[in-house]
Amino acid sequence: MPRSSTAFLLATLAAACASPSPTPVLLGQIEEDLRALDNAIGKYQQARGTLPPDLGPSLVREGCLERVLVDPYESGTEYDGIRTYGYFVGHSSQGDYYVVYSRGPDGQRSFEYDPEEDRIDLRGGDDEIQSNLLVR
Repeated sequence: MPRSSTAFLLATLAAACASPSPTPVLLGQIEEDLRALDNAIGKYQQARGTLPPDLGPSLVREGCLERVLVDPYESGTEYDGIRTYGYFVGHSSQGDYYVVYSRGPDGQRSFEYDPEEDRIDLRGGDDEIQSNLLVR
């Protein structure tokens, strides 16, 4: 096997081993975490009148979460060595919106905001997401 093919094969295997396989237990934990984050964001917004700036220290400090939740697929920001779920906010015709997500084992974000329909569109992929907008 040529050297470049061997390097590619090793890189592919390393990437596959780095991401946990999406078992039912792991997917259940991700879904539970996303619901907890959705609830925590709601509590924060009710207390502060705005969406939180992050899914880590702000939610813990405000008492909305007991601890920073770890995304097994490392989609978001790192806080003290813990990589949380992905998070972004935007503005729609309904007001401020947020999306909390896990990119899944493929590591690619597979959704986008559709301003014409004012919703989040899934484009295939293996993401798990939670949002205060309609998701299709």
